[in-house]
Amino acid sequence: MLFVVDFDGTISKRDTIDQLLEKFADPSWEALEKDWLDGKMTALECMSKQIDMVDSDLLSLENFFRSIQLDDTFLPFYDYVKQFAKLVIASDGLDHSIKVATRQAGWPEIPTYSNRLNYKERGIEITFPLRDPECKGGNGMCKCAVADYVSKKSRWTSGIDWGWKIRCMFISSCRHCVCKVIAD
Repeated sequence: MLFVVDFDGTISKRDTIDQLLEKFADPSWEALEKDWLDGKMTALECMSKQIDMVDSDLLSLENFFRSIQLDDTFLPFYDYVKQFAKLVIASDGLDHSIKVATRQAGWPEIPTYSNRLNYKERGIEITFPLRDPECKGGNGMCKCAVADYVSKKSRWTSGIDWGWKIRCMFISSCRHCVCKVIAD
């Protein structure tokens, strides 16, 4: 069995990209978010433009990543499921923020698949090394493709994502998915 768990707003208490933008970007990032939610651009296009708006020095950004609050219930869940299943973090967020936050919390290293953060003068940039051009969600990192890749030896895959903005993992439009949406 394989558990594919999102990071932003699932393992972390809040969406870390939104927090990053609230703290370090011009407020116009919210207009881009609205355009994305209205279907005027893909998640990849939106996040690329938003991340490019981040204006901060390296020390402030690192302090921010260390301050990310994680859900206290995740580690006991991880300790339980690792006895009988594989678990990976699959996030359309930033690899560095996940690594720094989990390390800061003293968590074990958990296999992580996400977009790559690169530092530049006065900010960051994002690259998409795990992008699947066939992902119908338009994401920078297709969680379904990660599940497909990692689950080669697992018969069952479960996706966990509490984020309201998800455009892939729990919908059947992605070529990798045969999923059922379970709503409250």
